[in-house]
Amino acid sequence: MKDKNVVVIVIVSIIVCLLILLVGFGFSMIVLFNKFSTTNTEVKNKPVDVIPKVDKKETVNLNETFTLFLAESVKVKDTNLEIELLATDDSRCPAGVECYWEGEIEYSLIVNNTSIKLGTVTKKEMDYKNYTIKLADDNNNTSFVKLKVVKK
Repeated sequence: MKDKNVVVIVIVSIIVCLLILLVGFGFSMIVLFNKFSTTNTEVKNKPVDVIPKVDKKETVNLNETFTLFLAESVKVKDTNLEIELLATDDSRCPAGVECYWEGEIEYSLIVNNTSIKLGTVTKKEMDYKNYTIKLADDNNNTSFVKLKVVKK
């Protein structure tokens, strides 16, 4: 009889431990889901930019500022340059948080099948062959970039 009681206590203890582990794991998953979910308040309160899909290749002029949306490409008139905005990376410090570095928006571009990156703080312009590709001064959006191409 005593052996049966010990076995029952051990089985019940194992079941309780498993339940505690499952509940802890479930809680951890909820915390992780909320942290990385797009429904948390930090992301929910950020403004959302509308990204129009542009299927045609627009032509822009040399020495003039133009806007390039995500996944859009343009040809620069009187040059052999074609520029596409491939992606953006926003590492700016969130509001209400003290950061060591202010961060920046980094724009990943494809120029004639060559990948280049420009940033709002660290690398505002880059030379490509006989041209310089520059960020405009007022770039603060992750859906599009304002650029200017000038001849060196």
